[in-house]
Order: sequence, then structure tokens, then C-alpha cells
Amino acid sequence: MAAEHPEARLQLWCQDEARFGQKGRTTRVWYERGMRPPGVVDQRFESLYLFAACRPGTDETFALALPRVNVDAMTIFLEHFSRQLAPGVHAVLVLDQAGWHDARALLVPETIT
Repeated sequence: MAAEHPEARLQLWCQDEARFGQKGRTTRVWYERGMRPPGVVDQRFESLYLFAACRPGTDETFALALPRVNVDAMTIFLEHFSRQLAPGVHAVLVLDQAGWHDARALLVPETIT
């Protein structure tokens, strides 16, 4: 059996977030010309954020649903993501330029770059 190269333990992952939720809004309805119908509008707003990462070219994924999106939530995601990596794996995580991705404010585990 051939020895495994150290580079084989390096994995590329891509990560992003998405908001899922409900926000009430007004709509148009048919009514008599010149009259406005009474309408109830749901003013509640609820949502959650799905933080997800995938490994291109594989079926490997990881996701975490959190109540908000900020530096603290991103740090929680990174902590949980690093725990699911196989022993000896170092993940290179590709991110966009969202404000909560600033490495100076995040606590990034040693297994993630």
C-alpha cells in the first residue's frame, strides 16, 4: 500500500449563509372601483439563518441553523464545522466578504484556514 501524501489531508470547502423566514406584506385584491378594502397585515417577522458548507466534487456537506448572522454565530459555525472534520484533516474554507467573516474578529479553530 502506498503512503498517503500530506497534501491528501487538505480539503477545500465552500461556505455561505442564507436567511429563511416569514415577513408579512400587503397585497393587491380585487374590490369595487374607487374603494379601498379593509385589510389585515401580519407585521410579525421571524427568520433563521442557515450556515452551510460543501466540499466541491463530493457529497460532503455540513449545515447549522442559527437565529442570527453575526461574528458570534460564525464562530459557533466554525467550531461545529471543525468538530465534524475527520482526524488529521485541515479544511481550507472559501468565504465571501461578509462583515462577519473578518478573521480578526473570529475565533478560527486550528483545523480551518
